[in-house]
This record gives sequence, C-alpha cells and structure tokens, in this order.
Amino acid sequence: MAAEHLKYETKDGVAVIKFDSPGVKVNTLSVPVFQEFKEALSKAQSDPAVSSIVLISGKPECFIAGADIAMLQNCQTAAEMKALSQSGQQVLQAVADSPKPVVAAIMGSCLGGGLEVSVPNAMDMMLTGRNIRPDKAKKMGLVDQLVDELGG
Repeated sequence: MAAEHLKYETKDGVAVIKFDSPGVKVNTLSVPVFQEFKEALSKAQSDPAVSSIVLISGKPECFIAGADIAMLQNCQTAAEMKALSQSGQQVLQAVADSPKPVVAAIMGSCLGGGLEVSVPNAMDMMLTGRNIRPDKAKKMGLVDQLVDELGG
C-alpha cells in the first residue's frame, strides 16, 4: 500500500496504523487521509494474520487535531459539506464495527474529529473546544487506560 499520510506495519499479529502526514506539525483529517485510512483498516480487517489494530500518531505532541480546515472551507454548498461529513462518519463507523479490536494509542493532544475514534463523551469537547487532562479523560470514560510514555 503506497500511502503518503499513513504508515502500516504488522508486529506480532497487530496491525499498527500510524497517522503521520508529511511536512506538518499535526495530523488532520482530510479526504486523502480518510481514503488511506479506509484502505489500511480494510487491509488489517481482512488479513487473517492480524488479530488486533492499533492507531497511533507519528507526531509526538498530537494524535489528530481534527478536520482539515482548508478542506472544510473548500466546500461550496451544504450538499458538499453533508457528503464530506457522511463519508467521514462512514469511515469512523467502520472502526466501531470492526470485527477485530481497535485501540487508539493517544499521546499528546486529540481534538475535534480526532476524538471520534474514542467514545461519545467526546461530544461536549468537540462542540465547545474544551480541553481536559489525561487523568480526567480516564475518570469520565473518554479513555480506557493511561500508560507511561514509551521509552520514558
């Protein structure tokens, strides 16, 4: 799979999908990112050697910063915006419906659409832009587990 925004590898039966858009400080959700992610997720789900999937960022300070604002600004009509939104929702629904467990290993900030790979408690944060610390995210059920930084 030739990809510009994602890196895909398997380690001991785990598919690791790493978001790492080149030349930018943070990963954002755009049409090319969603397309590559859809392909990577499908590959992992159909590979009998893969038992689980981990989503991670190649950016040390940010998992996903949300939607690509330029992509949103390029929408000229409500119909275009609706179609864009629905296509993103379909990709994230594929994560929720995955027959294999999917874990989002979040390090750093996770905003906007990046929260959608987590649980419904994220809605308040997405709508208000409010940030919370990792320990509070765990208490409210937004994340399942906190771990020490890898190598730290």
